[in-house]
Amino acid sequence: MILGFLNVLFVAGFVLIANPQQALASSQCTKPWPELKLFESKHVQADGRVVDFSTPEQITTSEGQSYAMFFALVDNDQVRFKQLLDWTERNLAPGGVAQSLPAWKWGRVRANQFGMLDANSASDSDLWIAYNLLEAARLWNMPEYKEKGLALMQLIRDNEAGDVPGYGRMVLPGAVGFNPAPGVYRMNPSYLPLFLMRKLSEAHSDSFWKSQPELSAQLIVNSAPKGYVPDWVTVKADGISADIEKGNVGSYDAIRTYLWAGLTARDEPERKALMQAVYAYMQLSNRLGEPLERVDTSSGIWYGTAAPGFYYALEPLAQELRLSRLLLAIKAKHQEVKNQNYAQLSYYDWVLFLYAKGWVEGRYRFDKRGALQVSWNKKC
Repeated sequence: MILGFLNVLFVAGFVLIANPQQALASSQCTKPWPELKLFESKHVQADGRVVDFSTPEQITTSEGQSYAMFFALVDNDQVRFKQLLDWTERNLAPGGVAQSLPAWKWGRVRANQFGMLDANSASDSDLWIAYNLLEAARLWNMPEYKEKGLALMQLIRDNEAGDVPGYGRMVLPGAVGFNPAPGVYRMNPSYLPLFLMRKLSEAHSDSFWKSQPELSAQLIVNSAPKGYVPDWVTVKADGISADIEKGNVGSYDAIRTYLWAGLTARDEPERKALMQAVYAYMQLSNRLGEPLERVDTSSGIWYGTAAPGFYYALEPLAQELRLSRLLLAIKAKHQEVKNQNYAQLSYYDWVLFLYAKGWVEGRYRFDKRGALQVSWNKKC
């Protein structure tokens, strides 16, 4: 454990009060989720393929499949969940996710021909898929999903792990390409949501998985000593430094780290440390009245105009920290986008929007053990 949990935490002038988790019963159990249905109408095909139409190749990523599976679970949609899983196994994971890691990118190869664009794996989506399967097995009483989830965890451990200097054996961003030299590793903090690691550590007795929550929290915290999370970092024996490819920038990857921190249970033992890793970005966004699209994590110099998804991703933390100016900007962005019938949202904006809105509306929570709490599973 990095730092113990305190009842009151002072961060950059803001007070975080450790209120109990909000009761999901207040969400009045299952209710329609119109925004999810709109997202599905725009980006999810009938066969279960999630498409990013903003790219020339009309790509599908394992990430997109995993996120849509999570939304289907939160929405208690077993049919959609199975469609998404079946498409993933048919097209990205030969033999199914119990036998092979999903390829991360699929799409138009040429003209009207579609297929694999990059067979390498992406551990963030693999972790989400394993989590989704384990929680679907529990919530829907479908043990076959648990078997697949545990098998996928084994594949992750055996194929996507490396001995990261100063940390030990950790989940890497993918199977190939993230250990460019002996003792050198490239890591992405947004790939390691603490609640996922906590749940997976509970699901498996293996010592590798038991160590992942604390190691993940340590890496996230150590990557952001000034309160700005980078997209990528390089880890060597002498510590964490600017990434050898991406430098010090924190942007479209890092925004997820702020979102995951906001979704993490307040009684999660490592959460206080997480809050220290994100406070400067949140404070500066509040002062400016807008999220930072790109920030130099070493200097705090920011630039660019943030996409709508950035506003949504910050909403859970902004509510908790009572960042009034930022909350006003988020509210205005919600109204602006709604007035345009969500036409300006890209695939990625939609994803960030649904994670945040589902949480704000009380459709789901993660408890301190990483277990998914859903409103449809509560008594009205």
